[in-house]
Amino acid sequence: MAQRILIVQPEPDSAHALTRLFVRRGDEVHVAWDLGQAEVLLPQARPDYLVFDLHLPDPGWAGFIKNVRRLYPTARIILTTRSMDLKREMAARELGLAVFWRYPFTWRWLEKILAQAERGSTAADTTGAAAARSFRRVRFPLALKITLPYVLITLTVLSGSVWITSQARATGPLQMILLGLGGSLLAAVVGLLQSRAITKTLHRVIEASSQVAEGKFDVKVEARGNDEVAELSQSFNHMIAGLQESAIYRDILGRSAAPQAGEQMRQAINNGEVRLEGQQMIATVLVSDIRGFSVLSEPVEPALVFRWLNEYYGRLMPVIARRGGVVSKFDGDAMTAYFGIFPRPTSPQESAQAACQAAIEMIQVIEKLNEERAARGEPPLVTGMGINTGMVISGGLGSADRLHYTLVGEAVNTAQRLESLTRQLLRTGGVMVGHATLSALAERQSEFTLEPLGLQVLKGRAERVPVYQLLPRREMPPLKVML
Repeated sequence: MAQRILIVQPEPDSAHALTRLFVRRGDEVHVAWDLGQAEVLLPQARPDYLVFDLHLPDPGWAGFIKNVRRLYPTARIILTTRSMDLKREMAARELGLAVFWRYPFTWRWLEKILAQAERGSTAADTTGAAAARSFRRVRFPLALKITLPYVLITLTVLSGSVWITSQARATGPLQMILLGLGGSLLAAVVGLLQSRAITKTLHRVIEASSQVAEGKFDVKVEARGNDEVAELSQSFNHMIAGLQESAIYRDILGRSAAPQAGEQMRQAINNGEVRLEGQQMIATVLVSDIRGFSVLSEPVEPALVFRWLNEYYGRLMPVIARRGGVVSKFDGDAMTAYFGIFPRPTSPQESAQAACQAAIEMIQVIEKLNEERAARGEPPLVTGMGINTGMVISGGLGSADRLHYTLVGEAVNTAQRLESLTRQLLRTGGVMVGHATLSALAERQSEFTLEPLGLQVLKGRAERVPVYQLLPRREMPPLKVML
């Protein structure tokens, strides 16, 4: 049954490609280049499907979609994208839109997208692992494409040979020679054309691969035909789309994040657990700082200072990642990490436990590193850490083309002040924990040793608050009963 389609696309190439696909299905298609035309066409189109460009520059795009939903509640809305625009995508998801059709716009994807829109799928992206597994059907295998012309040439030559042999009295050997030469020439021409058709696409894939190796993820390989080479091109495009998306999400987290963190963020955002535009969440923040590092680094060459820091962070970051934490930022010899947001939001108890476990392991790693440094004649890196659990505002800060996911709020500030307090209360460095983290641990406090250090005044605060030193759990010696 023909459907009524309203296509709103400012780019002529996209509009024409989508129009051809829907016309091929026999649908009634209406095309608008901007919101003004779309408003005029809307009463006439009465769309069953709205195919809307997510990158439309008009700021009234969200209001138009709301109007379509109000007037035509059964209309399915498909958002098309040629490149990542995370702010627009998050705004679209806030409107309850979840069907995204990413370039290329091909017949193979049309039916899939329509089916997902019909089901109201919440995971209708045409990129990612699910899409990568949905390869195009090979209708004309490459082996058959190569072999069939030669079979036909062979049959033609054989038929000619039979005919010449039957006419042997009327013809001479010259005809046999010409037939053989003609067949060989035809086979050579066919082979040349076939090899050029295959290698041309392969060369495009190789050239695109070289660009990807240089860090350029905006390349595409045109996929033509229905053989394995076309399947390779399409699979390559899906791979690039996945790499591009993962790189963008990882850039938002910061290059300090583990590679898998980008995929975890994508899943968390797609599931609605995390939003980029900012949301209140309870998380545990860990702040670390090397005590007196400015004094240590003054008489040292800059290259050596960077080697020290890279070695130091290279030992600590795997510990944080292993415990489910994400490094938010480096600030010289100071580092901020958070727990309880990725790969999924967790309870305050879980985030507090993960941060405390990470801190204890980090102190152990630093002690081992300092032993190695002492053997090399280098000064120790005495580190103080502060841990606090509380409400934070998390989200993407920056511009449309450069976002960084970070946390702000009093919980972050308190963690920083707790770390500063280690200089006053701890002689050789260590971990200071706030009362909020102690309360969040609840019954899991027994996994650690938390020594109370009394009521202390944190910088910038008037009231005194209880603080604790975090230590590994102390094993109680077995009791000996004397009879």
